[in-house]
Amino acid sequence: MPQNPQTVFIKETVLDDYRELCKVLDCDQKALDRRIERIAERLSIRDFLNIHPYDLSGGEQQKAAIGKILLLEPRVILMDEPTKGIDAGYKDQMCTLLKELKDDGITIVLVSHDVEFCARVADRCGMFFDRTIISFGEPEEFFCNNNFYTTAANRISRTMFDNAITTEDVIELCRMNGKKSE
Repeated sequence: MPQNPQTVFIKETVLDDYRELCKVLDCDQKALDRRIERIAERLSIRDFLNIHPYDLSGGEQQKAAIGKILLLEPRVILMDEPTKGIDAGYKDQMCTLLKELKDDGITIVLVSHDVEFCARVADRCGMFFDRTIISFGEPEEFFCNNNFYTTAANRISRTMFDNAITTEDVIELCRMNGKKSE
């Protein structure tokens, strides 16, 4: 999935764009319509199937683009900056969706500058510099052992807690440990 989801669309409505895949998939239109219905339900995009993709918000365009990709029933999805231009609410939905897709057996490779998002969704993280992977590991190891490229939650809490990389981690550790005495 490209950084700009608009590049995925070529038709006047999201639904027309989805139906165009019938040519690529060499499938029955009714079967494709059933797949479209399932994906529209899963992604909560039924309300904008009959809208021009460019008239959707950034998050809606991302959802619609992911829907088009899911119609292809991929085993691997490549994503470039999937959180670009989306708000915090949709970012939470994107996080949940990517975890569900992973649970469905789909491999997701994403490139992002959004380290907070990566810390939430990734199984493994790596940092490229000058065409070389200079750091690689599971999110906790990657972000906790990296002073240059880490999450805000880790930078703020690393003197108080080990291995906290997300806001949720810090909140949970605060709840478990209670109020810090003075």
